[in-house]
Amino acid sequence: MPERAWGFESPLSHHLKFMMYTGRNKGNGAVSPADLADKLGFGDVQWSGQGDSLLWLESRSDRAVIVTGRTSGRGARDITREESVRAGVGYGGGDFSCAGDTVYFISGRKLYRQKLEEVSPSVLYRSDGDLSAPSCSPFGEWIVFIESFDDSERLAAVSSSRGQVVDIHTESDFNMQAAWHPSGKYLAWVTWENPCMPWNRSSIRIIEFGGRGPEGKASVLEEEIDSSVFQPEFSPDGRYLAYVTDRNGWANLRILEFPSLECIAEAADDSEHAVPAWLQGMRTIAWAPDSRSVFLIRNAKGFSSLARYWIENGKLEPVQGLIEAYSSMSQIAVSKEGRIAVIASSPSVPPVILVSDETGGTEIWRISLPGDFVHDPSRNPEPLSWDSSLLSGKDGSREKSMENGEGFDNESGDAICNGLFYRPLPESPDSESKEAAVPPPVVIMIHGGPTSCHYAEFDPAVLFYTSRGYAVMDLNYRGSTGYGREYRCLLNEKWGVYDVQDVKGAADFLISRGLADSRRIFLDGGSAGGFTLLLSLINYPGFFRGGICRYGVADLFSLVEDTHRFEAHYLDSLIGKLPDHRDRYQQRSPIDRIKKLVDPVAVFQGSDDKVVPLNQAEKIVASLEQRKVPHLFHVFEGEGHGWRKKETIKAYYEMVEDFLLEYCE
Repeated sequence: MPERAWGFESPLSHHLKFMMYTGRNKGNGAVSPADLADKLGFGDVQWSGQGDSLLWLESRSDRAVIVTGRTSGRGARDITREESVRAGVGYGGGDFSCAGDTVYFISGRKLYRQKLEEVSPSVLYRSDGDLSAPSCSPFGEWIVFIESFDDSERLAAVSSSRGQVVDIHTESDFNMQAAWHPSGKYLAWVTWENPCMPWNRSSIRIIEFGGRGPEGKASVLEEEIDSSVFQPEFSPDGRYLAYVTDRNGWANLRILEFPSLECIAEAADDSEHAVPAWLQGMRTIAWAPDSRSVFLIRNAKGFSSLARYWIENGKLEPVQGLIEAYSSMSQIAVSKEGRIAVIASSPSVPPVILVSDETGGTEIWRISLPGDFVHDPSRNPEPLSWDSSLLSGKDGSREKSMENGEGFDNESGDAICNGLFYRPLPESPDSESKEAAVPPPVVIMIHGGPTSCHYAEFDPAVLFYTSRGYAVMDLNYRGSTGYGREYRCLLNEKWGVYDVQDVKGAADFLISRGLADSRRIFLDGGSAGGFTLLLSLINYPGFFRGGICRYGVADLFSLVEDTHRFEAHYLDSLIGKLPDHRDRYQQRSPIDRIKKLVDPVAVFQGSDDKVVPLNQAEKIVASLEQRKVPHLFHVFEGEGHGWRKKETIKAYYEMVEDFLLEYCE
C-alpha cells in the first residue's frame, strides 16, 4: 500500500538555480500550495530503437502524455495528443515502450501503436481487462503485454501484422518485466504466486518463440523459498542474462551465460540494486551497448547512485562526475551510443529527465518545476540511526501506555531504526527562533508500503514543511527497503507493532538530541503510512500534537475483503493468515481501538480509491465526530489512491496549512 504518484516523482539539476519562492506565500518565504501543484510528473524514460531520440512519460495534472526530443533543452514535442497514456494493472507502470520508430502504449483498456512521426495512433488490441507493459520483439512481429482481470492474469502477445493474439503464460498469479532476447527467439519475465508479494518470493521464466508464437512450456530459472528476483535483461549480443536477486541478503546483480544459464558473475554489495516491484515496468539495471558491463542504480539507506559492473574483472565502480549531485534515480535506459537516461533528483533539485555519459557528465532534457532553480546543500538530509529500545525508560522497557495497550505486542525485536532528518530552511519564518535554545516543531513522515523507503529525493511535502519552520524526519522504520532483506523482513507479522514503536522511538530520539519541540510533533502518513499514523495516535494519546492522514488503512478485515487483486494476500505476511490470526487483525485495526484516538487529525481521501476504499476513512471520521475529537475531513472527488489533479494538490496543501496553523501553538 504505497502512495501513488502525486504527479511529482523525481528532481532538478546542480547547475541550475533554485529560488525559494520568496514572498509567494503571505510574504513569509514559504513555498505556496500553488507552486507545489504547478509541476510536471515523470513516469518513465526510454530511447527510441535507433537511439537517436529520447521518449518520456509526462503527467500534466490528471493527464499523461508521451513526449520526445532529440537534444536537451529544445525540440521536445508531444507524441500522443488525445489519449491519456496510463496502464491499469495494479498500481500502474509499464505505460509504453518504443521499438525502432514506433511507440506502443496503453490508454484505457486499449493497446495502441503509433509511428513517432505520426499524429494519430491505431488500436492494436482491445481488452475487457486491464493492460500493461507492452514490449515489441526485436523484429517487430510480436508485442507482448500483461492482461489482468478480477481473478486472473495472463502474459500474452499480439501479432503486429496479423492481429492474432496468443497466450504465453496463464499459470501464474502475476507477471511482470518481460524482456526479449536480441534474436527474438526467447522471452524472459518474472512471475510470482499468492500469497507472496514479488519482493517476498518470485522467479524468472523463459520461453522459446517461433513464427507462430510461443513454443512449448516456460522453464523456471530460479525459484527459492527465501529469495526474490527482479528485471531480467538479455545482453545486446545475446550471450548473457542479467537480473537482480536477494538470495545473499541484498538485492544484487547476477549474470548468467546464455543459454547454459551458468552463473559467471555476481556483484556482491551491501546495497540494493533493485526496488520493491510495486509498479509494472520498473528498471534499475541496463546493459552497456558492447555487452561488457552493466549500469545499475544502487540504493543504500535511502541514497541512490549510478554504478557500473564489469564482467571481465568483477569490479563494481561508481560513475563519478556531475551525476553524483543526484541522490535519487529511477528508470535507467541506455542508448546504442552509450548515453544513460534516468529520472533524477535530489532534496534540493526537483525532478528532471537527465542524460549522462559514461564519465558522469550530465544534460537536463526536461524540468518538472518552472522558474529558476539552484542547488542548495542546506536542504540535504542528515542520515540518522538509533536504537528505539534504549529510549523508552531507564531499564529499556516500553512505556506503560504501550504495555497496557489492548492486545498490543510489546516485543521490540532488533530495534535499530533509520531516518533522514531535514532541518527547517534558513529562509523559513521560524528558523531563526526567538530563543535559540528552543527546538523547532517536527513532522515525522511515515512512508507507505509498508515495504517502501524514504529516499533522499525532492519531496514537495518536505519543502512545504521545512519552508514553514518545521523540521522533518523521513522515517525508514523496520521493514523499509534499502537496508537489506533481513531489515525489510523484520516487519513480517509485526506490521502495526514495530513500525508504531519506531514512530515513537523517532520522536524520543529527536527530543533527546534537542532536535524537536516535544509539544509540537506532528505525524504525516498515507495508505500504509496512514495506518501506522492512526495506531501511533491511538497507542500514545496526548504525546503527538496531531496527524495528517491520507487514505489510511483503518479496518484490516475490510481491507482484506475490498482491496484490489495485487494486494489481496499482502496481509498474510504482514499480519498473518485468516482465520488463524483473527485476534491480531482485531488488535491492530485502528477502527477497533478508535476511542483511544483523542488528538487532532486531518483525514483526506479520494472518492475513487480502489486500494483503500472511502468507507475506511468514513469509519474513522464517524467516531471522531461522535466523540467531538478535533478533526478535518475532506474527500477529493475523482481522485484515487493519491492525488493527480493540480487543483487537488493545491487544495490539499492549503487545508494542511490551515490545520497546522490551528494546532501548532
